[in-house]
Amino acid sequence: MLKFVKTAVVLAMSATAGPVAAAIPGLPKATEAQASLAEVIAYDMPGVKGYPVKATAMLFLPKGPAPAGGYNLIAYAHGTSGQAAFCAPTESLKRGGPWESVHDQNGDYIAWLLQNGFAVVAPDLEGMGPPGVVPSYGHPYYNRSSEGKSMVWAVMAAKAELGDRLSGAWAADGLSEGGFAALSAASEAGAATGVGMNFLGAAAVAPVLRVPEIYRTTWGQINRSNQTSQSEDDIGPVVFMNAEIAYLYKSAHLAGYTIKAAELFRSRMLERLKDDKCLDQDNQEIDSEILASQKAGGKLIDWPGTYGAGRLPFELVWFMTDNQGYFEAHKLPGKILFVQGDADDTTPIRIGRDAAAGIRRAGTDLQYVELKNVGHYAAPMAGRDAILAFYRQLFSSNSAP
Repeated sequence: MLKFVKTAVVLAMSATAGPVAAAIPGLPKATEAQASLAEVIAYDMPGVKGYPVKATAMLFLPKGPAPAGGYNLIAYAHGTSGQAAFCAPTESLKRGGPWESVHDQNGDYIAWLLQNGFAVVAPDLEGMGPPGVVPSYGHPYYNRSSEGKSMVWAVMAAKAELGDRLSGAWAADGLSEGGFAALSAASEAGAATGVGMNFLGAAAVAPVLRVPEIYRTTWGQINRSNQTSQSEDDIGPVVFMNAEIAYLYKSAHLAGYTIKAAELFRSRMLERLKDDKCLDQDNQEIDSEILASQKAGGKLIDWPGTYGAGRLPFELVWFMTDNQGYFEAHKLPGKILFVQGDADDTTPIRIGRDAAAGIRRAGTDLQYVELKNVGHYAAPMAGRDAILAFYRQLFSSNSAP
């Protein structure tokens, strides 16, 4: 087992008192206003290829007097931003970009956690971070072991950096891919007990699970649209499917699953696979190309991207079952809050409900909260009351917050 290096390297930091402007380049004003400490740390973690690698995370403390017993810690994972090193939140913020994507509310959500007295560590996740510091092989997207260890080793790095300022109790949190990472953290949480960090539970917000089922459902929607309407609004699901499957394909390859690209992709996506781009750029470019194809008289599915659901290779389904399916086959420690909006356009509500029920059937102590008329990216802020009540109960045996 990899031994944790008991020093966290600070890459960018704030003063311990006073304003934190420029502590983390590009940090959202809402987050900045609630933080007494904001810094980027680098730490060692077990890499997906079997050797130690560097990873990075943002670390925050709230304003106001520290509680006598130390701060309770939330490990927060961002949603999908891409796979290249430069797609990390810390790198995107440095360039003046968003935390995760143009839709995200991460800065507001972290500010809200700080306002409620929690310390927060927000990992970039393995393979994303400063080029030359993190590994060059890219982010192991939806790899349970990788994302879980990214979270847990970030918690251990936070403990190394903050010491007794932390209470020793922690929980995981995250949206979308980050919701998957929060569940993954639960599956790897035992590693942190050796440094005095005890896992209590996780809030998985709009986690994208059962992707093969989502894929089939979404392609059914695409095929129906292809036969009827051809509006610009119909392009979104096609864009989502192309970017999502491209990231999963690369991640499966990284994990050693053998999949031929030609089994999944037609000519244009085969070309796009050669370039590393972040999610917003991928989405914008694919959207523009499909729109141009439509204007030239093509139908929705004429753009040569991914094949439909009937061409999903067994090896890729196996990869997703091994990773996303893990939670429906293994009991997770602690308590889990599963938050899902009923207007989520990424995970159809039926699939979200079924995934939550499957996790509960595996023996996990799971509470399911459904938000009415709430979409995918809005779920964290819309679900704040339920999430805070969950955390208050979870940490009730501790003195903070």
